[in-house]
Amino acid sequence: MKFVKLLLIITSGLFATQMLAANRYWVSDTTGNWNNTLNWATSNNGTPGASVPNVSDKVYFNGSGIGNCNIDTTISIDGIITTGYPGEIDLKGFSFNIAASGISSSNLSEGEFKNTGAASSIIGTTTGEIIFSGTTFNVPINVVAG
Repeated sequence: MKFVKLLLIITSGLFATQMLAANRYWVSDTTGNWNNTLNWATSNNGTPGASVPNVSDKVYFNGSGIGNCNIDTTISIDGIITTGYPGEIDLKGFSFNIAASGISSSNLSEGEFKNTGAASSIIGTTTGEIIFSGTTFNVPINVVAG
């Protein structure tokens, strides 16, 4: 009976995490910090002021905002799409996990990842798909994908 209760608790937690997942869109037209709510919206071309993306969120850099993004904290998200983004994402020495759940997918097709700080990298292990098709990387990449 204890095993069944434990299994139900774990399963409920997994579903709750998926239900709290959100999409976040970079909407800054000037260089800005990742950890600033004024740079994020809940929809494409949406109103700035959304919460900063967290471990369960998928992030979109799609031209809604063309400003460069400075990473000012360690990042762990659940997928990233860079279609239509002309800017730079500067890791500034922080790590960047693009597959926090282990099941997310990402599409890195435009923009540039660089690092002007201490050693950092893009990491992620997922059963999902990660497409690399045009983004420039000037940082180490350590990903495993389905």
